Amino acid sequence: MRVRIALPRPGPRWGARPERPLGADTRRCDAPQVWPWMMTALSVPQWPGRQRCIGWWHARLLARRSLWTALADPMPRWSHAVMQLRQRLARDGFTEELVLDALACASVACERALQLTPTAHQHLAAACMLNQNLVELPTGEGKTVSLILAATVSGLADMPTHVLTANDHLAERDAVQCAACVATLGLRVAYTTPGEDADRRRGVHEADIVYTTARELAFDVLRDDHTDEGRRRPRLRGLCNALLDEADALLLDEAELPLILSGPAGPCEPERRALWWQAWQLGGMLQLGLHAHVDTRQLHAHVTLDGQMQLEHQCARLGGVWRRPLIRTRLVEMALVARHALVEGRHFVCQARQVTLLDSVTGRQAPGRALGQGLQALLQIRCGVPVTRPADVVARSTVQHVLQRFWRLGGISATLREDRSRLFALHGLDVTVLHAHRPSQLQRAAPMVADDRGRLHQALVARVTDVHRSGRPILIGLDDVGAAQALSDVLHRAGLPHQMLHAGHEADEADRVMRAGQCGTITLTTRMAGRGTDIRPSAEALAAGGLHLIACLQHESPRHERQFLGRTARAGAPGSAETWICPAISAELSEGAPPILPESPSERPRPIDVRCTNWSHTLRIRVGQWLDGQRRQVRRQRLMEQEQQWVAHHFRSRRSRR
Repeated sequence: MRVRIALPRPGPRWGARPERPLGADTRRCDAPQVWPWMMTALSVPQWPGRQRCIGWWHARLLARRSLWTALADPMPRWSHAVMQLRQRLARDGFTEELVLDALACASVACERALQLTPTAHQHLAAACMLNQNLVELPTGEGKTVSLILAATVSGLADMPTHVLTANDHLAERDAVQCAACVATLGLRVAYTTPGEDADRRRGVHEADIVYTTARELAFDVLRDDHTDEGRRRPRLRGLCNALLDEADALLLDEAELPLILSGPAGPCEPERRALWWQAWQLGGMLQLGLHAHVDTRQLHAHVTLDGQMQLEHQCARLGGVWRRPLIRTRLVEMALVARHALVEGRHFVCQARQVTLLDSVTGRQAPGRALGQGLQALLQIRCGVPVTRPADVVARSTVQHVLQRFWRLGGISATLREDRSRLFALHGLDVTVLHAHRPSQLQRAAPMVADDRGRLHQALVARVTDVHRSGRPILIGLDDVGAAQALSDVLHRAGLPHQMLHAGHEADEADRVMRAGQCGTITLTTRMAGRGTDIRPSAEALAAGGLHLIACLQHESPRHERQFLGRTARAGAPGSAETWICPAISAELSEGAPPILPESPSERPRPIDVRCTNWSHTLRIRVGQWLDGQRRQVRRQRLMEQEQQWVAHHFRSRRSRR
């Protein structure tokens, strides 16, 4: 008896716009398992028969792949076989035999278009994603190809599929590769770009496979939810299947930020602008350490008792809200955050008389994102740009809420095992860990610690000079643009040519990434060179030892650290990495102290005091990362509760209007 597994698609059964109903269980246990024995084998990494099971499954796929290779020419025979496969998938769904056939067909199309043959781990990763699992695949193992295979199979099943990437650049790049692969399969691939009008965006979502970012998709869902019924056609055809690239970033990091759909913001009213100016001036009269304390990690400020007395004295001649202690203290605390906690190059950039926020994880610009509660206006006052009026909130949501509305969900990343319990608790998704098909050649040195910023820069110059003589490319990761510029000045004085890669270089990012793999190139980068950045060393650089990575970043979690270290020694290539720790810089980041400018070695010669870290430094870092992870988990939970209250209120208000 044939077992049919129905797949969500627009139609009479699932509706014109399929999506998971509100209030449904977030766990994916309601979805039928395609290969329960295979998933059991993969869930136990130490199972003796794991590799034998994988090899047997891949041998079956290769047998079908040889049949599809024979059908590749002539084209009418290939098109007829593809059409028959699509009809079978639409009728029976993701059965084991059909998935093997579809993966074999997608593999042949990928080889003909990209001139590369997918590996067993890439095939298996695609199969696991189709089975609604999260897959951890090491960096450099071809996660993009795995996503293309999974998206192609979903498209062949006539199921609208959204592939969510980390940024718009990756969405465009991967969509072009996927379009070349599915050109002979009768599928259409499209990608979103920021700033598109409704008609253009509606045409994009009508494609079989859509590459976009989680943020763009979430705002399209919000706009569809709040359009006037009967007047406008929705942009999306439904929330049927989502495949996540860098799944941990989308499910955990992006989940901490609320997405607010607002109306157009005009110029700020004179009364409100005067209020923010008064708060800015009063915040400048307070002395840090005596009147107030600022925490740059949590972006929080606290006015002490002496500071409140100072404010009461300064506000004696002011009226209105400045006579109310709680309100004036809150306003001044926001001004202190805008003045001292927010760092240009780490939290925002100011270009063309406009303030653009930076993503805290990727270090990239996030156009359209704004700070709430007047903090955006105070930041605009600091940068000397026109102050805009806070826009009215039309709708709000979160990335995790939008993803929970998909009927089917799968994803892939290189760093998932650290948070597998949180991912299962939030989305009911299991994590399957796959190892690299080639042994890693990464040579990782013991972490080093320097007492202060000056000694750290001197030690870095000595280390970079030593590695530079060998002709190897060097990548140095730093926290923000200010730290990168400070080290750049030191390298200039030492006569070491180098290039920068941060949020101000997004226009020529591809060229700088390509040069970063050439022999003798020194690249200073922020967190931009993390997820999705593929630095490919040249043949001469590989012969010299590969890319050498120096990490001077304060990572929020171990998976972020592992993600950045994955820029080198990819796909079995040679490479090395080392970590540098400076407790003084960590104290500056947490206490909000002004940065210490680097000193020239010629101005104040002193011995380089750098030593290997001991267990206390490592323990302090791990405890801090664990505490930060717990705080982030609480924020995600609170945000989800607020989202549920907002959605319930929205549906009640719509029902009352009817």
